[in-house]
Amino acid sequence: MKITYLTEDPASDYSKMVRSVETLSDLKKGVHEYKEIAGDAIKKVKSMTEEDFKRFKKDLPKFRKKMTEGVEEAVKEWGVIVLPMKMIISSLVAEQFHAPWGTAYIRCEELGWENVGKK
Repeated sequence: MKITYLTEDPASDYSKMVRSVETLSDLKKGVHEYKEIAGDAIKKVKSMTEEDFKRFKKDLPKFRKKMTEGVEEAVKEWGVIVLPMKMIISSLVAEQFHAPWGTAYIRCEELGWENVGKK
């Protein structure tokens, strides 16, 4: 994924990919396509087993529902895959400052992710 100042927010495409994969191998490949913004997700996916993937797919619909049984556990277990840190932060910065997503991402890279939001 090449990120320029005018790159649009990839969150929707990323989310569609995560929801549509049928195998652990497909999830690994799909997440890797977003390596610039999903490093934490890649780390989690690399450690997954086939059994983990089955649980992930079973839990995935819980992310789209209000607080029901099992939602909190699912978010703790799989949230890093569904919402990678760099994607969250750059999307929030872009929205807050009415800036293109790519510009927000690049500025966050320049500042250092750990410094975003600090005074």
